[in-house]
Amino acid sequence: MKANKEKLELYIHVLDILLLCFAVIVAFGVTGEYLFHLSSFGRFTAIGVDGEAVLGFLSFLFSRRLRAIQDIEIAALRRDVAEANRLAEQDRLARIKIEERLAPRRVIGRDKQHVIALLRSSGHRIIDIVKYKNDAEVATLVHDISEVLTESGWTPTLYEPASSEPIVGITVEIDPQNPPTLQAGTALVSTLSIAGLSASGPNSSLPRNNALTAPPGTRPATAAVRLTIGRK
Repeated sequence: MKANKEKLELYIHVLDILLLCFAVIVAFGVTGEYLFHLSSFGRFTAIGVDGEAVLGFLSFLFSRRLRAIQDIEIAALRRDVAEANRLAEQDRLARIKIEERLAPRRVIGRDKQHVIALLRSSGHRIIDIVKYKNDAEVATLVHDISEVLTESGWTPTLYEPASSEPIVGITVEIDPQNPPTLQAGTALVSTLSIAGLSASGPNSSLPRNNALTAPPGTRPATAAVRLTIGRK
């Protein structure tokens, strides 16, 4: 297609030059007839007009073909631009997801104060927090949430699983035999979501037996609300 386009452009350029030459011939014939009143100059005028007509028609045909090729090229260019924009948007969204995945989870600033206000309205609750051990990001998040719960009037107690079984995500569990905890668990999930933390639940899975470790003197993990915090 590129070769055809270049040929057409060359043809049109040659035709433009020839049209200019025939225009000169027409001018020569008209000028000769006017100045010298000789009919023989009319031949030049006729030849020039006929040449202009033929070349003009050819130029019109070649221009249409060239325009069709240019339209195809423009359409292809627009498709390429649209595809490039789509890929760029995909890359941008992928980078955002990676940044979100790598960014540490925190409950600070305005989010913290908002969460405190909402949890405070749900009343005093005793809550067990089970955290994935040996993870700095989880430890920081647990500290933030424990601070928020304490300032909200809740009483959190921290535990760690005795096993090294991986814990992923945030889960809220409640004891269905204690109806008020459903409201508390729902409020906890909602407020964590407001703070930008995705939490599942509340799951009606308490009480349940599992091996947890805690500092000496800590009460057993028997609270009717439990918050488990694992890796991202």
